[in-house]
Amino acid sequence: MTQVALHPVKLERIIQMQSLIVQAAFDLDVFMQTVVDNLQELTGAKGAVVELVELDSMVYRATCGSMNPFVGMRLPQSSSLSGLCVRTLEVLRCTDAEHDPRVDLPACRRVGVRSMVCTPLLHNRAPVGVLKVMSDKVDAFNDEDVHTLQLMADVLGAALGKQIAYDRLIKDKQQLSHQVERQAQETRTLQSERRDMLTVLAHEVRQPLNNASAALQSAAHLLTDAKEPSAAQRLSRARGVMGQVLANIDNTLAVAALLTRSGPADRADTDVDTLISLTMADFPDTERHRIVMARPSTTRTVAMDMSLMRLALRNLLSNALAFSSANKPVVLTLRDSDTPLALVFDVCDQGPGMDASLIPVLFEKGVRSTNPHNATGHGLGLHIVKRVMELHGGTAEMLHNSSRGVTMRLVLPLAPAD
Repeated sequence: MTQVALHPVKLERIIQMQSLIVQAAFDLDVFMQTVVDNLQELTGAKGAVVELVELDSMVYRATCGSMNPFVGMRLPQSSSLSGLCVRTLEVLRCTDAEHDPRVDLPACRRVGVRSMVCTPLLHNRAPVGVLKVMSDKVDAFNDEDVHTLQLMADVLGAALGKQIAYDRLIKDKQQLSHQVERQAQETRTLQSERRDMLTVLAHEVRQPLNNASAALQSAAHLLTDAKEPSAAQRLSRARGVMGQVLANIDNTLAVAALLTRSGPADRADTDVDTLISLTMADFPDTERHRIVMARPSTTRTVAMDMSLMRLALRNLLSNALAFSSANKPVVLTLRDSDTPLALVFDVCDQGPGMDASLIPVLFEKGVRSTNPHNATGHGLGLHIVKRVMELHGGTAEMLHNSSRGVTMRLVLPLAPAD
């Protein structure tokens, strides 16, 4: 087709149209509607359409004029002028649909079209659709109309390609957001079910074991009073084993229910002596007497989650007792710190020391040291200690390690961080 010079007024209108397209950026529907509305006026068409490529079809996505009732209509690429346009990447002109074998004649009759012009819309040299103007009259479009569509094709195709890509990006983002929300809801449901299960475990398993431990302690005292020391010792050992089971259950519950949370601990003013008394009561008589208390600190109350601090302190003392000889004491010292303003817990044992290779990973979950006294564990104790201190804004560290013993330190800030 021979290109012709456009009238200056028409060129000005095309420039104005391009400006409108820019203003409609990132709204695909507004963008396409702007295109067809203005092209209908520029060419004097009865209707204009933006058709987009969808698999092997051409779909009416934006319409104006007499084409408005047909938005969403699909044409086969293989037997339509639009399909031929995207296959050949050429501007195609039909002067009379009734005598043009390239068109889908039934579709033309359905929409009342006798003549039309199609121009391919390209993005990165790939067809994304066609821009089509149509009329119910034979040979309604001249060379100037054809040139108008040619002039607009590159600008419209590139802009439309970007708009389509942006539209798909938004839809993908929305779909991803829906998926994330659905997964978050599923996670919340699972967490709720897990909390219910852990509540059942704590009530149905831990409480009976506590009752049994208390009964064993009472029976041991009665046997001692009845001058049956051998039987009393066996009951005390049984209570010690039950205490280890309870400690393992507490650690498992803590990891599953308390320490996976990201927020800080729920702190309340707590009496330090009460914390120490309850922690000491967690140990059987055979172990409790080995814990030596030193308290140069004058601090009486600290804001803390007492159940978590009790668990952390018990784990630290249990480790120290397990790695020391049975006749060696473990010293628990409470000190005040000015920098930072905190209460410091030092636990010192007299064992053989820690393998240097374990020190970098000492507080990681599942790390277990070789125990010369054959005590068993699951590698949760020190991991829980560290997490408890993190939840309180404090720290847990190994202060000293030698062949004559290990000193572990907990630093508990006197007030939560802002």
